[in-house]
Amino acid sequence: MDFDNENKIIGFICIGKSAQIPTLEKEIYIDETALDIGLGLNPALCGNGLGSKFLTDCISFVKQKFNESNYRLTVASFNQRAIKVYERIGFKYSMSVHHAISEHVFYIMLYTT
Repeated sequence: MDFDNENKIIGFICIGKSAQIPTLEKEIYIDETALDIGLGLNPALCGNGLGSKFLTDCISFVKQKFNESNYRLTVASFNQRAIKVYERIGFKYSMSVHHAISEHVFYIMLYTT
């Protein structure tokens, strides 16, 4: 988690299995050449142009800690604002999957530094 000067949460990042969702489709996450990342920005901060910087800061942190260059994230297909941020940074759509519990459609997106 990252905090601002008033000790309020800016956002969070999760890495590895904790960034994966349960899907109806099998073997979605078997490709271990990409490190899974998940992130979220405090909803009160969304829509203020902070998403790109938050995402690039998260990638820089993960790259420094894990020395990875291939990343995979899973995003709800209805979260168009986040998808635009991910695409702006360079993430590319890979496939659609269905969440095993809610059955919402999610996109798997890939990025290489």
